[in-house]
Amino acid sequence: MKKKLILFTLILAVTQLVKAQAPNWSDNVASIIYSHCSNCHRAGGLAPFPLMSFNDVDSNSVSIYDAVLNKVMPPWKADPNYVHFKGEFNLTQQEITDITSWINNGKPTGNLANAPAPPVFQVGSQLPAVDMTLNLPVFVVDSVADQYRTFVVHSNFTSDTYINAVEYVPGNNAIVHHIVIYNDPTSASWNFDQADPAPGYASNGTMAASTDAQFMGAWAPGAGIFSFPNNFGIKVPAGADFLVEVHYAPGSQGETDSTKVNFKFITANASTREVYFNALLEYFTGMTDGPLYVPANTVHTFHEAQPIVQIGAPISLISFWPHMHRVGTSFKAWAQNLAGDTVRLGYVPAWDFHWQLIYNYKKLIPLFTDQVIIGEAVYDNTTANTDNPFSPPHDIYSGEHTTDEMMLGFFAFTIYQSGDENFIIDSSVATGNNTIANEPLSVISVYPNPASNQLNVNLLLKNESQQTSIKVLNETGVLVYDNNLGRVPTGLRSHRIDIDSWSSGTYFIKVKTSDGEIMTKEFVRQ
Repeated sequence: MKKKLILFTLILAVTQLVKAQAPNWSDNVASIIYSHCSNCHRAGGLAPFPLMSFNDVDSNSVSIYDAVLNKVMPPWKADPNYVHFKGEFNLTQQEITDITSWINNGKPTGNLANAPAPPVFQVGSQLPAVDMTLNLPVFVVDSVADQYRTFVVHSNFTSDTYINAVEYVPGNNAIVHHIVIYNDPTSASWNFDQADPAPGYASNGTMAASTDAQFMGAWAPGAGIFSFPNNFGIKVPAGADFLVEVHYAPGSQGETDSTKVNFKFITANASTREVYFNALLEYFTGMTDGPLYVPANTVHTFHEAQPIVQIGAPISLISFWPHMHRVGTSFKAWAQNLAGDTVRLGYVPAWDFHWQLIYNYKKLIPLFTDQVIIGEAVYDNTTANTDNPFSPPHDIYSGEHTTDEMMLGFFAFTIYQSGDENFIIDSSVATGNNTIANEPLSVISVYPNPASNQLNVNLLLKNESQQTSIKVLNETGVLVYDNNLGRVPTGLRSHRIDIDSWSSGTYFIKVKTSDGEIMTKEFVRQ
């Protein structure tokens, strides 16, 4: 009997010790929830229910357990093992274990006197200061299909103005698919708006109607405030108009929207750095193994390339924003140099159309004219893709509609200055080095495209080729150019083709190397 009592006492002591060491709300879980979840799960936030107290978390613990265990929430999609970005809010494995263990153990509160206070959030705009708000007019969607509407607002700027941060505020989150913003230094866009009796004017989602309009940025579900380091900004010329194109999702007919955009300015000085935001990776002319077409019941991988030399100067990257639609499943970007090394730029291994975040680098990423930015995206057009817009799957083509596909890699960047290698944007965590030795990818790119007189063909080979041929066929399959370049070493090499006498139309370049690698590229002769 005495032995049994001792054994029972030991078991009880161990049980109490385990309970004491198990995660509880006050000492462990509250701080995780408040720092990773409450920003969206609060009054006025994006999430459908609040997580601002023990009771909130307790009543939603079943869905929290599933979302955390399967890494659905928090919705940080970039792989931190590939590149670290500023403001990462993904959970560590220890934090996931703490939350799931806490729920499995009955959600003990611990000593509530030790619990942290719930966070206090700024009401309304999340910008520290709003210098200007574009209030778009009320618009009633009048199409059952995708609808694009561009609204034009005078800036009334009397001098060039630099925008340091942008906050997009959709008026109706249920129907706004994405937002694109431009500035136009001419009156052309305003005239388009005035000629249309309804608010704004009908657009097509591909580019601004005015050829003088300058792209400034974009928003899609999940994207937060778009901001730059201090004294960096996008320049808007004096007197320019703002163009805000809103894409309304199919099935929105009769719904009402009134979106707004908030800006934060900086006062320009001699050291102000101008920021550009462009799709350096794009499928219109940059795809190396296109076209972007995914037949039903297939999985395809595509690549895009952007030689830095085509930009005209070395650049320093600030942020990365990949964009695909619902058949896309992953997106990776890196840069290659002549030595065959790569610079990691970002990797989203589990693409989620509903959470398209802008990823800000922790330090500037300089890229030079001997480098090429490469994009790699995977598309799953099978029934295994639960976000596939069609059941059964249909053939998917490139296009602007939600049920089409896109492959775009937007980057915010500035022109490189000496010392940018050491320009720290966020020093909260050691930034490390994005450059790694890696097996490079052979790519082909052409510019200009469309072309009229001469075409430059850029080759970046992963292996030296003893015999390299370039053939060009017209759209009917007739061979119009055939040249054996002989030996081509690794690294970036350019080849110029005189096309002045060629007929207008679409042509296809085929490059074959001695190891059997074949690369194709499409271009247009104007």
